[in-house]
Amino acid sequence: MAAGTEHAQSRYRLGPCELDVSSGELRRDGVTTQLQGQPLQLLLLLIERAGDVVTREELQRHVWKDETFVDFERGLNSIVKRLREALGDSAEHPALIQTIPRRGYRLLVEPQTLPVTNLTDAKSAPAVARTSTFATRWIVATAIVMILAAVVSVVFRRVDRRGAPAARSVRLAVLPFENLTGRQDQQFFADGLQEEMIFRLGRVQARQLTVIARPSVMRYREAPKDVAAIGRELGVDFVLEGSVRQAGDRIRVTAQLVRASDQSHLWTETYDRSWNDVFAIQTDVGARVADSLAVELLPPSQALAHSGTVRPKAYEHYLRGRFYWNQRTRNPSAQLARAIEEFRLATAEQPDYALAYAGLADSYNSIFFANPAVGDTPYASARDALGRALQLDPRLASAYSTLGWMTLHFDRNLREAETAFDRALELDPTDSLTRFRHAHLLAIRGRVREADNEAEEARRSDPLSAPIADILGWFAYYRGDNAAAIQRMTEASELEGNPTKAHVFNAYLRALAGDCAGAVSELRPWTLDPDTLRLAESAYARARCDDRTAMADLEQALLTRQLTYSMAMFHFARRDMDAFYEWLNLAIDERFPEPLYLAVDPVFKAERKDPRFQAALRRVGL
Repeated sequence: MAAGTEHAQSRYRLGPCELDVSSGELRRDGVTTQLQGQPLQLLLLLIERAGDVVTREELQRHVWKDETFVDFERGLNSIVKRLREALGDSAEHPALIQTIPRRGYRLLVEPQTLPVTNLTDAKSAPAVARTSTFATRWIVATAIVMILAAVVSVVFRRVDRRGAPAARSVRLAVLPFENLTGRQDQQFFADGLQEEMIFRLGRVQARQLTVIARPSVMRYREAPKDVAAIGRELGVDFVLEGSVRQAGDRIRVTAQLVRASDQSHLWTETYDRSWNDVFAIQTDVGARVADSLAVELLPPSQALAHSGTVRPKAYEHYLRGRFYWNQRTRNPSAQLARAIEEFRLATAEQPDYALAYAGLADSYNSIFFANPAVGDTPYASARDALGRALQLDPRLASAYSTLGWMTLHFDRNLREAETAFDRALELDPTDSLTRFRHAHLLAIRGRVREADNEAEEARRSDPLSAPIADILGWFAYYRGDNAAAIQRMTEASELEGNPTKAHVFNAYLRALAGDCAGAVSELRPWTLDPDTLRLAESAYARARCDDRTAMADLEQALLTRQLTYSMAMFHFARRDMDAFYEWLNLAIDERFPEPLYLAVDPVFKAERKDPRFQAALRRVGL
């Protein structure tokens, strides 16, 4: 008998969840998930054998039956993962489904059989509460709708009066909202409010209004400047600034629009709302803004992703996750671990929350890029989260952007990466991060001029981005314009507040030119710290120009820190080519990003006809 046949009209309670077998509906905390096919069959088999270990062989026999299935292990893992998501369970700390390593799975709770009724009645009970919640959240959302509507209205009205040329878009900066709540743990909300306004305003009249990206404006939270100075540095016409205050259980949001040229205040408004409702602001505002401000210019993917169906608690966790993810350059392992925890809490609170899964994918993806030697686990977790995000929202532009970035660096499938980036830019052409990522792909494929143009396009909306200045420096180097490369890299160092990058890059170029005295002079102030060693150009310059004692110390430091590509460049500089190719192939195995640029990096010009080099190019998809 197939698993589930005898259950056809049954209902069960499994901890906080209720399962209606006849309809396949699983309800948890008022959220209904549809189970069917293999996930439902697997759950029913676990219910039949509650408390016992159900082996993988039994699952294959009863759930897959006689179907041909090439990768059973991967398919089973995927189904269990989906089932845990629906149940709100965790593989690390299971409350419902326990993994028995190398054997199978066990249902940890005793299923309670419930009276057979139609779940329609049960679902109708919370309807009044949901309607009430929606009404309350709509009241809160109105504040942000009015801010956005007023900004757009004033900006375009004022520009029209002054006769601004139609060929140039109006440029607006949304400064970090000042957190006046007196609580540092509420900074995430002030940041989330700013980020959402940047997102929304960036998609209203997109061809006429350019909104500066978040990285370029965040520096003004730590180092405030007057509006005129900000206007000059960012090249903006208007600045939106604001603050968030708390009084008891009330929250006060103040926003004002300022003209950069003369610092005149064009519009100011204050809104008082209940603190309990504050996390619904961003979720409900999207559709209202789209309705009132040129709906055709709001990407449908993001309208769906930010619809008013997100639970406030889930969105609070999402905001916190994005807050920690944005802090990832400061102690990456700790910040990314906190981001992952918050995104997981968001998906546990609301399993159909696509943006939270996209955030989870970004976090795992960032772990891999912080240290490619960590292996495949972060990538696999990112892939799973991305798959879930796009399953929930097939038009989520940010998910396609991350998919393209991961496909490029991990799968080394340049064609599929291009397809993903094209889809992301089709859905959201204003996203500077996607253009930044796409520029890398263009350079890798040898289209360096196009890459330069794409990076400059990203720079238009993110003018103070150190990473964009950095890649523009590398693109200039690939073109053979070393003077421009040094200028860009110096700019990147200044924007980042870290002079190491420019000195190491200058040392690399000097070493390439045979100027070892100049290279050593550039490197002398910088120790063999992990951040410097991670720069392969530092390893190259030191290995080519330092004395034997220094080279021995360098080699040991690279080995200790498992910096595989830097080790390859160390041997390349010493012309130990057998060791170079050995370490290069190991770097490719470990998916370090640098080997992707082998075909365009002029340092390898003499190697391009070597069969070993050609084999390496094929291994990275070139």
